[in-house]
This record gives sequence, structure tokens and C-alpha cells, in this order.
Amino acid sequence: TPQVAAIYGHAPVTDPSSPGTMTGRRKGLFMRGPVIVTESSETHPILRGVKFNTRFLCMPMGLPSGVMTSNSQFFTDEARKVSSTRDRTTALTSENNCMACHGMINPYGFALENFDSMGRFRTIEKAFSKDGTFLANHPINTVVTGLKVDFGSDSTATDGLDVVDQMVNSSRAPACFVQQISRFYKIRNETSEDSCMLAQM
Repeated sequence: TPQVAAIYGHAPVTDPSSPGTMTGRRKGLFMRGPVIVTESSETHPILRGVKFNTRFLCMPMGLPSGVMTSNSQFFTDEARKVSSTRDRTTALTSENNCMACHGMINPYGFALENFDSMGRFRTIEKAFSKDGTFLANHPINTVVTGLKVDFGSDSTATDGLDVVDQMVNSSRAPACFVQQISRFYKIRNETSEDSCMLAQM
């Protein structure tokens, strides 16, 4: 539709044999709307980061325990006016007891900050109040370190496209894909008895 084509940055497709090409350093399923869209005017890098870790890299994560996650100073209009989503998220999760998990979560969300909450490519973050009033423009920084894309090593990335390229060329993402396919068809989590079948897949 014209609306979806506008999100992906190409003209509406009328000929299925000649599909549109997505623009804005984006490719593949990982950077399509259903993966990166969020439910409000903000991008929620934590939710995006959790999705990449748990669904696409099969990194187990528990729920936060005894951690303050609703500090109001980071969610006010004044905070949105002064600081970008990345800066507010960094401040909110900077404590040592938070970074045990957020050290893995945040980089994936931050790398995707050049896509707004609708999944449209952007070069500037436009901050809005809860009632929809424009507050400020913020520069976007998508450079991240400490990515756990592959087994046994950390990496850096310039943006989401770089992250996706690393995932595609890793061992962890294909292994996770195989796990998810197995779980879907067997309607259960894998066991040690499935190891040979998973290795063949």
C-alpha cells in the first residue's frame, strides 16, 4: 500500500515482478516494520534490544529483580526536551546491577535508533510531549560496542544494518533460527536428545 511503501522509502508497488527496494540503510526481515515498530511515539530501545536478544539470538534473559525501572525524571516532558531517547535510556540503566543485562540489551536498541517508532528511517530524533506537542530535535547516535552477536566475542557496529550483517554472518543467529524452527514444529523446547538433529539442520 502507499502507506507501507512510504515507511520503507519507495514508491507503491504495482507490479509484483518488480518489487520496491527499501531505503535508509535497511535490508532483510530484521529491519521490517513488524520487528522494529513500537507502540508509541518513542522507539523503546530496551524492547527492541530484548527482542533481538531473545527471539533472534536465543539469549536467555530473566526479568529484572529489585531494580527501579520507572524513575519518573527520565519520562517527563522536560527530560524528553533535554535528552535523546538513547541518553535517557543510558542514564536509566547505568547502574551496575542493571548493566548485567542491559549491557547486552541496549546496544541492539541503540543501533536501531535511526528508525522511528513507525519504522521510518530518520536522521534526527523528534521529541514530543505526551499530548503530542513538539519539544525538541536530538541528534542520533547509532554506534554501539559490546554486541554479543557471535559466540565468545564482542563486536562493534555503526548502525542496525551493520548489526544485521554481523548476525547473518555469525554462528549464533543461524543456530537460533534452527532452534526456533524446531520449537515451532515440535511444540516444545529442544533437549539434549535433539542435538544431532539440530546440528544437521
